[in-house]
Amino acid sequence: MNMEIVARNSRGESRFTLAVEGSDTVLDILERLRKDGKPGLLYRHSCHHGSCGTCGAMINGKPRLMCLTRASDLGEGIVVIEPLAKMTEIGGIAVWPGPLFDAEPDTDYLKAADDKAEEGAENPVRLEDCIECGVCVAACPVSAPFAGPAALAAAAVEMGKHPGRESELGPLVDGPEGAPACERAFECSRVCPQGVAPGRKITELLKRTQRR
Repeated sequence: MNMEIVARNSRGESRFTLAVEGSDTVLDILERLRKDGKPGLLYRHSCHHGSCGTCGAMINGKPRLMCLTRASDLGEGIVVIEPLAKMTEIGGIAVWPGPLFDAEPDTDYLKAADDKAEEGAENPVRLEDCIECGVCVAACPVSAPFAGPAALAAAAVEMGKHPGRESELGPLVDGPEGAPACERAFECSRVCPQGVAPGRKITELLKRTQRR
């Protein structure tokens, strides 16, 4: 089938038409266009470097990972690809996810592969499933100043693992830009490609605040 792609940002747009298969991902399609020398295609991805989470984009108005979105998911008609919402545009549809990283607290993301291993054991693995893609931040409807679902979910997990950090993370969690600013839309949980469910973690933070 033929698909019309519109790559759009605040500076303008580029249009492309090409034949695609239903199993092609949006990232596959952009890679093909780039190899064909099409201008105006700047985007980010780290799939070939063993890292996931950098190919987030607004696809027909919804924040998604391009590597997980197939042509068959998008149906008929024009497909509009835009920079991930609430991030800083670099060019094309590429963004710098500075707001996501700036808002996140320092957390312990690693653990030894063997829980009983001595400190300093080799082969650490990620403890949490969050890939820091920013899709939840882009989906969040809160327009007021807000720490965001990724930062608050990270804080919730960190306080659960290290209760001694509650006093340190309390201002982030309980402040006016923390959990109380959440509108409980749960869009963050719906779009999360890893099933992290940040909305549920924010609800837990709100219950904690109410108990205090």
